Amino acid sequence: MKANPRIIYQIMVQTRISITTGCSFVLHHAAMCAIRYAACRRQFATIKGSSQERQLLDYQLHMDTLGKNLSMAIVMQLVVGDLATMEAQSSKEVENGSFKLLDILHHFSSGTKALFTELCYVGVDELRQACGGAGWLLSSGIADWWGEQGPFPTFEGVNVIMYQQSSRMLLKQAAKVAQ
Repeated sequence: MKANPRIIYQIMVQTRISITTGCSFVLHHAAMCAIRYAACRRQFATIKGSSQERQLLDYQLHMDTLGKNLSMAIVMQLVVGDLATMEAQSSKEVENGSFKLLDILHHFSSGTKALFTELCYVGVDELRQACGGAGWLLSSGIADWWGEQGPFPTFEGVNVIMYQQSSRMLLKQAAKVAQ
């Protein structure tokens, strides 16, 4: 019995979904740690008539860094949930000999893998910096996560290639619509 070589794409899709799932959770955990730190840390007594220092959460630019990364982690988790659902459906179709959804999922998972690994690596670094010197402490967890996320943009395909695969599919779909 000879297997269809396209089944290898199913394995690649599953691996990419696993990578993107991990990235979404790492970014979420790093955001939660940085937000807790910002809620506890006080710095600079800048409120007139008060000697009490302000929480880091009171600074808008700091809150922007924390908020955008937390919201990105939540969106990533929602997308990963949809990807996992599509992958389960694709697995059933592949068992029945249909590869239509797998072809779409291959390109979609390529793009999300590239985007999510990049967003996670940059986001965890921003969150580490938002914690100041405490962000480098191993006890914060953020420094470890940042170091661990470094290779992910190259695992299971370099991000540049992943972006190309996704964009090629989008261009093909746009050409079909234009006809």
